[in-house]
This record gives sequence, C-alpha cells and structure tokens, in this order.
Amino acid sequence: MSKDLIRDRDSRCTDAVDAVFHAEGIATVKTGIRVPRMKAIMERWVRTCRSEP
Repeated sequence: MSKDLIRDRDSRCTDAVDAVFHAEGIATVKTGIRVPRMKAIMERWVRTCRSEP
C-alpha cells in the first residue's frame, strides 16, 4: 500500500520536511502552482468520500 501526502507549496514546507516523510516511507506530492481553489475542491472531495457508505 502506498502512502502519499498531498501538500501545497508553502515556504514552511522545506526539503527537510519532505526528507522526514520520505524516511518514513511517505511520498510527498505537491499541488499545482497557482491553484487558488484547490483547497475547496479537495475539501468537497473528502467530504463526499466520508459520506459514502
């Protein structure tokens, strides 16, 4: 089973943070550049997944 972490391109998440996750076997996937509505879209998707039986 693959473990992925989807994160934005915030300056607080440096390469050192990615290295910590990589050491634990978690791949980090960065969101697209200049995608202002990404958070809203992902929150809606997660809410849909949680409400399905």
